[in-house]
This record gives sequence, C-alpha cells and structure tokens, in this order.
Amino acid sequence: MDESDAKSLFSNEAEIVTTGSCGKNVTYTLTSDGVLTLSGEGETYSYHSGKPAPWSDYKSQITEIRVEESVTTLGSQIFSGCNGAQSVSLPEGLTSIGSRAFAGCTCLLEVTLPNTISSI
Repeated sequence: MDESDAKSLFSNEAEIVTTGSCGKNVTYTLTSDGVLTLSGEGETYSYHSGKPAPWSDYKSQITEIRVEESVTTLGSQIFSGCNGAQSVSLPEGLTSIGSRAFAGCTCLLEVTLPNTISSI
C-alpha cells in the first residue's frame, strides 16, 4: 500500500460533489456527506421553478445546510425541495430570508433564526 492509498483509506474528509456560485460574492459547496455550505459575502441569488438552485440535481443528497458568516440574504426558494435536509445553521448577521426559501424541506423540524433577521 502506497501513501495515497493509506490517505484515502483513513481519511474522514468528505469529497466535494459540486461547487459553484450562488450569488455575486457567495459560493456553495456540497460534500459527499450531504453538507451544503454557503460562504462568501452578501446576498445569494433568488431561484424559481424555471431557474432552480445550481445544486438542484443533488438536493435529495443534502442532509445539512450551513450558511456561514457574512452571507446576509438568502434568496427566494434557495433551498426549496431539499426534502432530506434535517438541520440548518444560520449565522448572526443574516438579515433577510426570501419567500419559500425552505419550501418542501419536509425533514427540517426546526430552524433557529438569528436575532439579526429583519425580513422573511
């Protein structure tokens, strides 16, 4: 067994399934363990049935949603249909959540909103 085989055998790091942009200054990463992470600064784009979120082909794999600090706005329908998502982490500093942002997230039992939210 060479060094690369040993690393893959004992690595606990999830692999990146897909990554890209979901806002002018916001990016997303979905890893093989089902974690969708939004990072960067400012607002995400809004989505709708004619323009779904860029991870829509993988939404059944998403089990956890993490929005990192400095993301201030979640656009409309951004997580719509992520019916396997069981938890979401929203940062202080998030000020707005667009309409139907969590529509169809049937496994999501609770969302704790930060004190900085002024618009839903």
